[in-house]
Amino acid sequence: MAEEQSVQIPRVKLGSQGLEVSKLGFGCMGLTGIYNDPVPEEVGISIIKHAFSKGITFFDTADVYGANANEVLVGKALKQLPREKIQLATKFGIFKMEAGAGCYLDPWLEVVCNYNDSWASPKLVLKKLHLEVLNISLGGTVRVNYPTFVKCVEGPGSWSKLNIELGSSPFTYSVSKNKFIGIGCNNFASMVGVISNPFFSPDPNEFVMDGCMSICDPSGEVINASSCNGINCCQTTIPSVHINAFITNMSLVNDNI
Repeated sequence: MAEEQSVQIPRVKLGSQGLEVSKLGFGCMGLTGIYNDPVPEEVGISIIKHAFSKGITFFDTADVYGANANEVLVGKALKQLPREKIQLATKFGIFKMEAGAGCYLDPWLEVVCNYNDSWASPKLVLKKLHLEVLNISLGGTVRVNYPTFVKCVEGPGSWSKLNIELGSSPFTYSVSKNKFIGIGCNNFASMVGVISNPFFSPDPNEFVMDGCMSICDPSGEVINASSCNGINCCQTTIPSVHINAFITNMSLVNDNI
């Protein structure tokens, strides 16, 4: 009898974080009655275990797949498998699917696939904020492609720009996952953050500020934009955990340069 040949499922890396998963994933939605009648629990567990035995390590589940039933089923299957070898995906912002209703908890969490002439291909965006989604983590953080403030300075003065406001949304700017960076020399770059959510501050408009200064190097090069040291580039932290909006300011350190 010929031996059964095993199929080697290739692996790929997801997003900028480099998470490695099997290129073929297994969606568990159909196990709990979304597309068809739900399968018995022991059958569902055996299906998940069989998929893993064939090289699939990337599974998905969500509460919306059946009032916790799907998550419980997947959890019981994972207890019988080497958990460190499995990657589990869930859904962002999904609460309940009804006929004609959006599949998200709040309109601010709606993501859509958009396309415009400046993009080579369609991109996933947060609909209300018009920001491209780069990554969504299970910890509840959305990484977006945020626009930059660009100003070519030719004389004395200062310039300001109000950035995207999140005040009425469930989002805030993450203090641990963001940096405020100013690229250029002879600049003082600052941000004035606004905490407008009363849950985070008793003052309806509390302001916090931080900034950094850069000096000039004749080469004009930024050696490492990810760790600016104050030469042709500077960086600082976000001044508060709960900022809903901020104003970017830029001014010259020495008007004579």
